[in-house]
Amino acid sequence: MDYLSDVRLSRSIIYNSPIIITIIEKDGSVSFTNPSISQVHGPSKKDIEHKSLLKNIHPDDVSHVKKMFNAVLRGPGKVDFGVFRMRLKDGSYHAFKCISKVIPDSSGRRHIVVYSSDITSQVDYEKALAESEERYRLLADTAHDMIFIVNKKGIVEYVNEASAKEFHNRPAKLIGKPLSDFFPDFIYKRQWGSLKRAFESGKPLYAPNDTVFPTGQKLLDTWLVPIKDRSGEVTAVFGVSRDVTNYKRMEDALRCRTAEAEDAKMRAQSYFDFLAHDIANLISPVLTYSETLLKTGVSDAEALDHLNKIFNQTQRTAKFIMDLRMLVEAEKCSPESSERFNLGQFFLNLQTMVSREYPDKCHMTVDLPKNAAVEVIGGVHIKNAFMQGFSNAMGSQTDACIRVNVKIRQIKVRSRQFWQVRMEMPDRPLSVGWEEKVLTPFDPARRSKGRPIDSIAFAAAIVGHFNGSMRDESIDHNDPSKGHAIVIEIPKAGTWHNTRNT
Repeated sequence: MDYLSDVRLSRSIIYNSPIIITIIEKDGSVSFTNPSISQVHGPSKKDIEHKSLLKNIHPDDVSHVKKMFNAVLRGPGKVDFGVFRMRLKDGSYHAFKCISKVIPDSSGRRHIVVYSSDITSQVDYEKALAESEERYRLLADTAHDMIFIVNKKGIVEYVNEASAKEFHNRPAKLIGKPLSDFFPDFIYKRQWGSLKRAFESGKPLYAPNDTVFPTGQKLLDTWLVPIKDRSGEVTAVFGVSRDVTNYKRMEDALRCRTAEAEDAKMRAQSYFDFLAHDIANLISPVLTYSETLLKTGVSDAEALDHLNKIFNQTQRTAKFIMDLRMLVEAEKCSPESSERFNLGQFFLNLQTMVSREYPDKCHMTVDLPKNAAVEVIGGVHIKNAFMQGFSNAMGSQTDACIRVNVKIRQIKVRSRQFWQVRMEMPDRPLSVGWEEKVLTPFDPARRSKGRPIDSIAFAAAIVGHFNGSMRDESIDHNDPSKGHAIVIEIPKAGTWHNTRNT
C-alpha cells in the first residue's frame, strides 16, 4: 500500500507530528503550520499564520535566521538553521533546532518548508553538564592532590596541574601517553598491578606506595576508583594521590619521641621505687625509736614535745610515701588491660570490718543492685584507693559515730556504662578544704600553690586514671547542713575496655 498517496493518512501524520511543520513564503510570512505549534510554541495557528515569525525570534538571533532564510531561497538543498531562540506566549525563550527545504506544490509553486524541534531541555542539560565539567576541572586543576585517569590500555586520559608539576610539565604534554613512559619499570609494574586489581574487581582500592618523581621521592596515599560505562564494564580508573611524605616523617619522629618518653617514664618510676624504698628504710628506725621512747616515757616536757613532733612528722612522711607509691603503681597499669574488681563484694566486706573494728566511730549500710555483679576496671588499685580514703576519713574523726549510707547503681555517661558509688553522710556538712581535695585530684604542680595533698587527693587521682570521676555534693541542695555525699563513678568492667578477669 502506498501510504503517501493516502491523503487522509498523510494529513493525519502531519497534524499529529510532535515536530512543528511550517510553510513560509518568500516574504517571510507563515502560510501554514500544524497544531504542534500550539503545544510547543504557545500561540494557536491563527496567531501565527499569515504573520512573520521574525518578531518572535530572539533579537540576538534575528540576523542569523535571516542569513539562513536567504540561503534557503538561493538553493534547492536542505539548510540547517542550527539552534536559535524563539519567544513563547508566556514571554520565555526556548531553543529550537530547524531544518528547511524548498518544496514545490502540484502547480509548481515553490514553498519553504521548515521542520522545527524544541530542544530547550537538551540545551539546558548540555549547558549544566558543561558547567559541571568546568567546575570539576577547576577543582581538579587547583587541588594539591595528584588526580589522574588511566584507561584499560594504560593510556593517561587526564592529569591535573599538581600531577604534571611532578614531571616539570603541563597536563597537555602528559595526556594521551602511556603511563609506562613516566616511571621506572619496577615502579610502573607495581602501579599497573594496583590498577589491574581495580579493573578486575570493579571496586575502589586503597594503594599506599613509595614513588620516585623527577621532583624527588614521595610517599603517597592513593585511592583508585573504577569508572564504568553504561553496560557496567570498567573502562578506566580515576585516581587521587596525596603526598604524605612529611606527615609520615613526623609520624615516625613522634613514634620515636613517644617511645623515648615512655622509656624515660619507666626509668623515672624505677628510680622512684629505689628512692621510696631507701627513704622507708631510713625513717623506719626513726619511727621505731621515737615510738619506743614515747612508750617508756620522757620526763622533760620540752623533749617530749619535740619527740611527739618527730614521731608525727615521720609518720606523715611514711604515709605520704606509701600513698605516692600506690599512685605510681596505678599509673603503670593501663586502663585497657586493667583487672576487674568486684566493688559490691568489697563494700560488703568493708561493712563487716566497720561493725567489728569501728563500732563506736562508724555505722555503714550498703545498698547493692539485686541482679548484677558490681565489677569495675582498676583491680587492686581501685581497692587501695577506697581503703586509703576510708582510712583517712576514720583517722580524721574526733566526735561521735558517723553514719555512712552506700548506694551503688548503674548509670550511663555519654552512652558509656558506669557503676556509681554514692556514699551519703547525713548531718555532716563537708568542709571547704576537704571538698577541694575531692574535686581536684593529686597533681605535683599543686605543691607550688600551697594546696593540701593527702590520701583523698591520691584516691581521686587513681579513680581518674581509670577514666572515673569523684565529686562531692549536698544531700539536700537547699540545705547543706543536712549532710553531703561523695559520688564516685567508675567504668563498668567489660564495657569500656577489653579487661581481663582476676
